[in-house]
Amino acid sequence: MTTSAPPPSSGSDANSGDPEELKRRVRAHWDAEPCGTRGLEGDDLRAAFHQQERERYAVDAHIPAFADFPAARGKRVLEIGVGAGTDFIQWLRAGADAWGVDLSPQSLALTRERIAAEGLALPSFTDDADDDAD
Repeated sequence: MTTSAPPPSSGSDANSGDPEELKRRVRAHWDAEPCGTRGLEGDDLRAAFHQQERERYAVDAHIPAFADFPAARGKRVLEIGVGAGTDFIQWLRAGADAWGVDLSPQSLALTRERIAAEGLALPSFTDDADDDAD
């Protein structure tokens, strides 16, 4: 599952100031390569996710101590930008009432897939916290 993100636009729309155009471009970028998926490969998704998790926390070793996932047990947690779900799944494993948002529908789909592979209950997600509720 290796993907490559499109390069940033250098055209006239790159700095147009149009928030919807910017949001479209950001969404396209993260849909092409959800955060935390570089190098995620293989047919066994659960094994690939575990390998990616080991690599992430080897590189970013400060995250588990800083986030203190176990302290979230029974608490409500909102993660903004769930990406591939590496940190988000830690909240679920710790027993938090976790909620997630991400601009990228592909990131949310990948995180849902990861949660299902772990056999955990799916929490609530939304794709765009900027949209007005009707």
